[in-house]
Amino acid sequence: MKIHKIDLRDYIDFTETEKIMSVTGERLLMFDAMTLGLLRRELIEMFGVFGARNVLTRFGYAHGYRIGETLRAQDPEALEVLCAGASHHLLYGATCTVDIDRKYLPNGNFIIKCELINSYEAEQHLLHFGIAEEAICWTITGFASGFESSRTGMETYCFETECVGKGDPHCIMLSKPKDEWDEATLAEQLPFYGISSANALLNEISDKLHKTQESLKQCRSKYDFNNDFFHGIIARSKKMQNIIDIAKRSSQVDSSVVVTGESGVGKEVISRFIHDDSSRSKKPFIAVNCGAFSDTLLESELFGHVKGSFTGANRDHMGLFEAANGGTLFLDEIGETSLPMQIKLLRVLQEKEIRRVGDNIPRKIDVRIIAATNKNLTQEVADGNFRKDLYYRLRVIEIDIPPLRDRPEDILPLAHVFLKASSKRMNKTVTGINSEAAKAIMGYEWPGNVRELQNAIERAVAFSDENWICKDNLPSELQNRAHIPTIASSIIPMQEMEKQYLLAALEVMNNDKQATADKLKIGLSTMYKKLKDYNIDL
Repeated sequence: MKIHKIDLRDYIDFTETEKIMSVTGERLLMFDAMTLGLLRRELIEMFGVFGARNVLTRFGYAHGYRIGETLRAQDPEALEVLCAGASHHLLYGATCTVDIDRKYLPNGNFIIKCELINSYEAEQHLLHFGIAEEAICWTITGFASGFESSRTGMETYCFETECVGKGDPHCIMLSKPKDEWDEATLAEQLPFYGISSANALLNEISDKLHKTQESLKQCRSKYDFNNDFFHGIIARSKKMQNIIDIAKRSSQVDSSVVVTGESGVGKEVISRFIHDDSSRSKKPFIAVNCGAFSDTLLESELFGHVKGSFTGANRDHMGLFEAANGGTLFLDEIGETSLPMQIKLLRVLQEKEIRRVGDNIPRKIDVRIIAATNKNLTQEVADGNFRKDLYYRLRVIEIDIPPLRDRPEDILPLAHVFLKASSKRMNKTVTGINSEAAKAIMGYEWPGNVRELQNAIERAVAFSDENWICKDNLPSELQNRAHIPTIASSIIPMQEMEKQYLLAALEVMNNDKQATADKLKIGLSTMYKKLKDYNIDL
């Protein structure tokens, strides 16, 4: 039986009384391709490519397996028709599956090579993300795998060898029983399935979705998801995960904190996170750049002044310490303050009170201090530029944020966050970054760190005339930069450098281990050995 000879209307039943459509006894819901494409985009943005592929592949497998089980119960003959799974692909509008080659092996097993014509997944992925680094018809191949496993009673898997979504001229799918696939392919592909039965899969997915929904509810009640400061914290790298852990612990106590790191790494973002996660979250978070004022102006800004205390003081003025009462005062660039100002700050920390300029009346305050600097305060103390007693009073807890070049795993996720925000702000439909632009972004050292990355992505969105960022949209310093491994300002061990470069390469290739191994010109087994040696769990 050929697909073109099947009347698809025979599969669909419509009950006039209940106004419900069904297919093989199961209620039929209809979604347009664009809606499913948007769902795909949301899954990738929320869980990353690996997580989204996992969900969509296993969803497809469950769907195909259940269709097979339903046909077995209702019409066993229909189940034995080899093109029944293909006809369901056509019925649901997913793709048109056409045989290219069918081979039966001496042991009774089979190998089927098919072309997927007009795959909706390839169409939608190209629309939202541009050319991918891996085959992306995840739901379709998952469905085929589930259906064939149900039909044959053997574990059968259908994987794409070519895909329009990654720039190939055709989507080609190969179907074999598990025993006929080589170990390297199974090692790469099976993590996206990982099930013992369709019912186990459905129960697992249902349970995970429920837990995720509850987690999202808790997060939304605790944080404003439109708040850029929360979204600005990307912690895919182990280093940033450790920073977030320290920040969370810091938020549960009231001790002073010093946040260090190069310009643009996100010191204020982390400081706001500590405040928002603390018992002071309903009180003000007030930030002041200590390096932007002279001593006289900074004193007035911090402590306030009374009318007539100096020329131009024509009214009483509340300082930032008082304004932040009950909350948090963020002293940015604390290393720029003079020694006389440091003495005054030390007194406030010791006495928990301030005096306005020109006033002798002490005013009690309850303020948590978080200070930040891009200087090495230990060296500043040794050089006599910063008071040791103030340093130790402030540095009860110290958080040192690593530069972006030392956490390459965070670069592309951050870029996508900034892409989404810039696209929304500019009312544009730029939704992705193509592979050439991604390589340029990963090959740059980012001396300006997260702030520079944000500005570069904003510029790229502004100059993009398509649905994704191209290399030509990026600033010239990124366009002219060769894609080479970055190195920190200080020498690090060779093994650590290799680990960082491996992580960066995986990020560029969307965690596709086979594609990454091919690019690095190493075998897949070598790739897995290095992942194990470096304790990389993807």
